[in-house]
Amino acid sequence: MRARLKSGSRVAGWYGAGSYASSHPASAYDLSLESTWRLAPDGRSLSRVDRTQGPYVRLDDIEVLEFVTSKQR
Repeated sequence: MRARLKSGSRVAGWYGAGSYASSHPASAYDLSLESTWRLAPDGRSLSRVDRTQGPYVRLDDIEVLEFVTSKQR
């Protein structure tokens, strides 16, 4: 997944079995990804960031959320 935040920052991570997305009736919507990925200037995922447990993002802070497949279809 890739996200552009309202601040202009970008984050990327892998959403898998170790990830979490909150849902209604939670008062705040949150997304926790199991790993963090470095992004190239053009938005491509480059490599996994070692020694992290993935990004935590409040959905209120996200401007655009993109679901990306690992293979070209």
